[in-house]
Amino acid sequence: MWAHYENGRDYSAAAITLASCDTPDGDFVYHGFFIPLGSMSRDCNVFEFENRMYFISAPNENDELNLRKCDEFTIYPNGNGFETVK
Repeated sequence: MWAHYENGRDYSAAAITLASCDTPDGDFVYHGFFIPLGSMSRDCNVFEFENRMYFISAPNENDELNLRKCDEFTIYPNGNGFETVK
């Protein structure tokens, strides 16, 4: 599960949070929050098109739209970037 993360005090974090589970109603494992590739990310989504996975988000105070093609279908945060899990 990918979601927009904020710190609970204001709207400045603009990060992503990630959790995973084998079933929609099971016990989720929280993987933390991060800022992908050093760019704020609001209103994020992940989608598949023609067997490729893409991450989309709104950076720069929602003035732009980022679309990133991912290398594999399962990705996890690694610092400010993405780590491919094979």
